[in-house]
Amino acid sequence: MREVLTSLVRYGSIRGTADTVGLNKNTVERMVKLAGAQMKRFNDFMLRDLRMNQAQCDEFWTYIKSKTGVRITRVRARGTSP
Repeated sequence: MREVLTSLVRYGSIRGTADTVGLNKNTVERMVKLAGAQMKRFNDFMLRDLRMNQAQCDEFWTYIKSKTGVRITRVRARGTSP
């Protein structure tokens, strides 16, 4: 399952993933649906009964991004110095 999901992220297509891991396209589709259903159940469990306004949600997401190593970069306009 892990190899299928990792391959799907890398190649971006069900058919490409099926070819890469040597499975039938329908098998990959079933695995994706199964993983999606599990992720939905997990997400629903973790995010139940939250009472946050929009600003709190934005702050929470910013905090999560800073802890997971996600880097936000700004695109500089041509001809400007850093």
